[in-house]
Amino acid sequence: MPTTPDHNAAAYMTRVIPRDARWLRLLNDIATLRRVPIDLSEDLDHALREMTGPFAIDFHDPDLKVAEEQFVQALASLLDALDETTMDPRDTDYTQVPPDWRQSQPERYDRALQDLHAAHMSVLRTYKELVNTMNKKGVLPDETPDRSGAQQAGHDVRTGDNSPVNIYSPQAHSTGKGNASADVRVNESPAVPTSPETDYPKSRWRDPKLLAILGVLALIVGVITLYFTVFHS
Repeated sequence: MPTTPDHNAAAYMTRVIPRDARWLRLLNDIATLRRVPIDLSEDLDHALREMTGPFAIDFHDPDLKVAEEQFVQALASLLDALDETTMDPRDTDYTQVPPDWRQSQPERYDRALQDLHAAHMSVLRTYKELVNTMNKKGVLPDETPDRSGAQQAGHDVRTGDNSPVNIYSPQAHSTGKGNASADVRVNESPAVPTSPETDYPKSRWRDPKLLAILGVLALIVGVITLYFTVFHS
């Protein structure tokens, strides 16, 4: 079965937002976002930028396009709701709906919690709908890769939290629908390519031994200068 544009879009989507992404697991495991890790917003913002940025691959099927748009809107709404939270002064790794609002601004406190909960549930619901729509359309990448062949080739997909990600590859399938999974090793800290602009040679004047010798010579010159200044002036 040939690769279609929607296969490529589904592969991209499940690569940048894998089904076991840390932030998705967090949203699925907690009941309320009253107090959350500070990097949740960063993870959501990264996911949103990957889904809407210049390198994103768009779906062509109308149902998939609608499902993707709804998921993207849900991510944006949750980020907006999280803007109402502030850093927890007792633990700067977390943000929270300001507790003092419960007494000083009870309506704002309740509204913030309601907005967070609604956006929270919307992200989970629209993500599930998007994944199920991809599955229904036959473009959802397989989650069971052949580890033996992939590892022998030195390929393995890793997300930011070091969890494996499966992507569709036309070279990987052989029978059935053609939805197979391939692993590709992604270096989380890729080396900067060398070029005349980026690969600067180390200056010999930064050699520790040379600097030590120059320091000794400067000290000797200073002592001689002081001697002639004091005794021959």
